[in-house]
Amino acid sequence: MPNLTINIKNYSSLKPTIFVDGKETKIQKKNGKLFCITPCNPSTTLEIKTYHPLNQKFGFILCYFFFIISLLGIFDIRYKNKEKTVLFSAELFLKTDSVVELHYNAFSKNQEALELTGDCAFQILENHYTLDQTLKRKIRLLYILKLATWVCFIIILTIVMLNLIF
Repeated sequence: MPNLTINIKNYSSLKPTIFVDGKETKIQKKNGKLFCITPCNPSTTLEIKTYHPLNQKFGFILCYFFFIISLLGIFDIRYKNKEKTVLFSAELFLKTDSVVELHYNAFSKNQEALELTGDCAFQILENHYTLDQTLKRKIRLLYILKLATWVCFIIILTIVMLNLIF
């Protein structure tokens, strides 16, 4: 079985999840560069998808719950406000150990999301950015909910302070 080394350059804030033959591979970081090494079949498929916590089952509820228990967002994780997703899949034909490089392009609807270069033969099946409208609605709704929570907290704190003073 040949080994496939994938180097990711110019990666954006979109955290990639790499699947080789349908199995997720662990991405390592060394000297500020992302890479992964995995054994694979001579004819293999490479898929790259992006992950956002709000798209998971009960993701919205969990994000709001962690906002509450982190003292109204002071210690909360900052979720990226980008509704962009990458859809990339390619079929690779390996004979020996191969190195593949992926370069992220700037976001554009009519441009490819990634450029694939390497020392093996490949066929790109899908390569583009998409805007996830449901994720955009969830991000906006979560922002409004957090803002309303802060307003309620300030109103309750003001009422309590006024009751203590008078």
